[in-house]
Amino acid sequence: MDLEILVPFRVFARKDLVLKIVAETPGGSYGILPNRLDCVAPLVPGILMYEDLGQLQEAVEHDFINLDERERTIRSSLAKLESSFIRRYAEFHHE
Repeated sequence: MDLEILVPFRVFARKDLVLKIVAETPGGSYGILPNRLDCVAPLVPGILMYEDLGQLQEAVEHDFINLDERERTIRSSLAKLESSFIRRYAEFHHE
C-alpha cells in the first residue's frame, strides 16, 4: 500500500510498501490492510502507526544471510565428519 499524510499546505510524508496502517479518527481507531479500496480519513491528534514492508524485507534478508552462514558451517562440519568416518573405515578395513 502507499501512504500519504497531507497537512493543509503540503504533503507531510509519503511511504510506499506499507503493510498495515492504524490511525485515530473522530469515529475511533481505524485499521487499514492491503487490497482495500482507496480511502481518505481525517485524523485526530494522536499516534499514527504503520508497518513498512521494506523494513520487513530487510529483516527477512538478514535472517536468510544468517541462515546461509549457519548452513555453510553445518555442511563443513558434516563434510569433516564424513571424511573422518571414511578414513577410519578404510584404516579398519585394511587391518
